[in-house]
Amino acid sequence: SKDEITEKVAKMSILPSATEVEEKLSAECVSMNISPPTVSGQPKPTAHTAASCPGSLRPPIEGTPAAYSPQGSLSFPHSATVQPDRSAHHEERPGKRDKIAPPWASVPFIDTHCHLEYILQRYSYHGSFGAFTEEYGYPDNFEGCISTFCDAAAFSPSLGMWEELLSVDGVWGTFGMHPHNAKYYSDQVEDRMLECLKHPKCVALGEVGLDYAKHSPSDEQTQKQVLVQQLGLAVVLGKPLLLHCRNAEEDLLETLSAHVPSDWKIHLHCFTGGLEMSRRFLSGFSNLYIGITGNVTFAKAHNVKQVAREIPLERLLLETDSPYNTPENLPRHLRCRHNHPALVLYIAKEIAKLRQISVDDVLRASRSNTR
Repeated sequence: SKDEITEKVAKMSILPSATEVEEKLSAECVSMNISPPTVSGQPKPTAHTAASCPGSLRPPIEGTPAAYSPQGSLSFPHSATVQPDRSAHHEERPGKRDKIAPPWASVPFIDTHCHLEYILQRYSYHGSFGAFTEEYGYPDNFEGCISTFCDAAAFSPSLGMWEELLSVDGVWGTFGMHPHNAKYYSDQVEDRMLECLKHPKCVALGEVGLDYAKHSPSDEQTQKQVLVQQLGLAVVLGKPLLLHCRNAEEDLLETLSAHVPSDWKIHLHCFTGGLEMSRRFLSGFSNLYIGITGNVTFAKAHNVKQVAREIPLERLLLETDSPYNTPENLPRHLRCRHNHPALVLYIAKEIAKLRQISVDDVLRASRSNTR
């Protein structure tokens, strides 16, 4: 109930210590016959170690706004732009990439949804994110990104990387249990998530939602229960929501309508539910924004293209969902297997083409919507 959630939040100041929570997480790993990650004497673990613990979102190697400002504006001044870490060294990658500086994009921009842990993992990158932006030629108008942490291991300061990543200028975070991981939700996991949500650079609760795809490891009923619990937390804490939805639009809209005020700030991420359903979400929630990812560049993504073309520009957000959904309209010298935040420019380029406006107009609108 809301009273129970309020009481729990009020007790946040007496949550278990980091050491106690890590011991509980390790015990949970052991109970599932999974070896707890070893961190003694090793570098800060990346998503490789996180993925070995229950609750990890995806296997270790496989081939989101006005919605984000709970109290006032979240601004992105040039002084907050991600700064390169020149002290970091990455032995596996010998030289810097060409600068990503297309002449058709000059407006400052951010990526409203990515998974920085998974990006560094996929690239086998051992330096900081600041060093990554320098090595991969990020443009001068890149102002930062919002990284999502959405599995049990990611919430941990010793098993995950969230504290290190949020220490970088121009990186903000969101925390929530992804619907794939709903079966791992517990009081212990919630306690750790509440700790993360207190961080001053946490701008939303998420990625939470419903995913009814066949490969989803958590059943629909469990997903709904965990979603309702997290919606309650968001309302009590006054946190905007970052939502995931796949093949579950009707249920998600019904659940939101029952548990969240109609003026709540929401980022409906990587939306693929079609134009008519997008209009129902937008009309039902006055501060809901729809995120468009690199799948808008896919030849057969007709629903996504239609949504990107038709919804009001003032309700649209640009996001990569990287390292997933790599745009297919990249120039040859930028083609890569794994997506990353700077490539949001090519998502904006496709949307501009669909709407017959300039790329800078799209970038300007999304940045404004992200405040």
